[in-house]
Amino acid sequence: RNQLKQLGIKAGDRVALCLPRIGPAVAALLAIWRCGAIAVPLDPLHGEARIARILEAAEPKLLITSENLASFANAPELDFVLHSELGEETSEKTWNPPAGSHPAYLIFTSGTTGRPKGILVEHRSLAAAFGGWRVEYRLAELESHLSLASMAFDVFLADLVRALGSGGRLVMAPEEVRLSPERLAALLAEERIDCVEMTPVVLRGLLEHLEERGQRLDKARLVAVGSDTWYLSEFDRL
Repeated sequence: RNQLKQLGIKAGDRVALCLPRIGPAVAALLAIWRCGAIAVPLDPLHGEARIARILEAAEPKLLITSENLASFANAPELDFVLHSELGEETSEKTWNPPAGSHPAYLIFTSGTTGRPKGILVEHRSLAAAFGGWRVEYRLAELESHLSLASMAFDVFLADLVRALGSGGRLVMAPEEVRLSPERLAALLAEERIDCVEMTPVVLRGLLEHLEERGQRLDKARLVAVGSDTWYLSEFDRL
């Protein structure tokens, strides 16, 4: 947070984040929030054209990215910093968020019906959603949460808030795991995942893999399925 503030980031500024789905990306996101700034999460797998359109629409003050992704920051009017240059955070623990309600992040739609559209989500909305999840999902009984979603979609923010807000553990699955039912099943077992949200297409592949091998999802306490159509027969199989 202190390093971002030294770069001129203040409350209300938009800071874009284009990093692989690993721990440092979460640390950078939390640092943005601690500045009172608005996160604009991007997915490097979405390609330069989409990222360029989003950066043009979002008009962030800064882009945090990694060395191998710096080509995305080729707009001369956009300041960017490599995550590796930020280093470790200081030992300061105090977090004094700005008073009132402020946007937490700017998320963009998939753009399937045209150009991606940006939507601002406030911290109070995120906190209210967490309050509902805490009760309905019984988050106090869950320990290990698996995130399969792209950081550029708000499903990832939901995974993050449910896990960290309830004192749970967040496991961020690499892209190759999400696309492989065999590796996904292995990760669920190895990490003893008891909470996961996935789309129907990912669930179908996982169910077929488990059924072929006579395996079960015994450790899972909560499996949320959404973002697309799925059927009662698939619910029964699950």
